Amino acid sequence: MRCGCELGMLKTISQAAEKEISVGMQKLKMGNTVGVRDHAMRSWQLKKSANAAKLVFLANIAEKKYEEALQ
Repeated sequence: MRCGCELGMLKTISQAAEKEISVGMQKLKMGNTVGVRDHAMRSWQLKKSANAAKLVFLANIAEKKYEEALQ
């Protein structure tokens, strides 16, 4: 039984969240920490995932925002 949700829309949202993670991770790997947290937060807003939470944590550590990393 389908819930009536548009599955195509859910897939698009999930792909957008994954793309934000991918872009953020690439920036982090290249040592360009500017914007990494923004990509992670956009991903988190689209889909609350463990990978988005991990990227926010890593971005905070990279920017030496240790208190924020622990939240």
